[in-house]
Amino acid sequence: MIQGDISAITPADLAQYPLGSILAGGNSGPYGDERADAVKWRRVVDEFRAASVKAGAGIPILFGVDAVHGHSNLPGATIFPHNIGLGATHSPELLARIAAVTAEQVRTTGMDWTFAPTVTVPQDDRWGRTYEGFSEDPALVASYAG
Repeated sequence: MIQGDISAITPADLAQYPLGSILAGGNSGPYGDERADAVKWRRVVDEFRAASVKAGAGIPILFGVDAVHGHSNLPGATIFPHNIGLGATHSPELLARIAAVTAEQVRTTGMDWTFAPTVTVPQDDRWGRTYEGFSEDPALVASYAG
């Protein structure tokens, strides 16, 4: 499965390149608009899905977004602290509420896949994204996974 970012592919391109998924990464907005509202997001997601069904075996494309600390691509969405800070709260209930809010805001834009939460256990501080993990403690991270 190959995933293309919306900054580099259009729905029409799916006729030639039948990808399995599309990513709305950081700084990638519909039609080049990084501050697009929910209506534009929904429209571009629907366009990619329709093009993928037409070009492929009738299977709609997966459309993902990097919502590691909320649906930050959507103006007005709630942005939450990074996972390292949330992990320090020791509150699985808080994390469940944050996940529910993020999921609702992602689904509002038509997307069905998010790269969050990151249930990882960073062990090497040289990795530049350790803040995406809740903790270096596997037991604590496991308590948040449910």
